[in-house]
Order: sequence, then structure tokens, then C-alpha cells
Amino acid sequence: MTNRKFAKTNKRFVEACESAEVKPTVRQASKWRREKGKAWKWLQGGTGNEKP
Repeated sequence: MTNRKFAKTNKRFVEACESAEVKPTVRQASKWRREKGKAWKWLQGGTGNEKP
């Protein structure tokens, strides 16, 4: 599945993006699948704004 299709069809990803106030873009989908980015960090309990 491509990141473009993933960004449109994965409900968990789209909901996490909405919660983190980021657009569910192809780039965010790529980061999500690598367990990076604001949406992923928000899902894990952070704000997505911290630096490692």
C-alpha cells in the first residue's frame, strides 16, 4: 500500500492527525509508518512538540 492510499484510508492515522492538529498528508503517513512525526508522538502520549 502506498503512503498516499494509507493517508486516505487508515482511520487510526486520520484520527491521530486530527487530534494532533496536523493534516493527514502523504509525508505524515510516511512518518507515521516509520513511527515518527507529530501524529505518532501525539498517539504515544506526547504533544509532538518536544525535541529528543
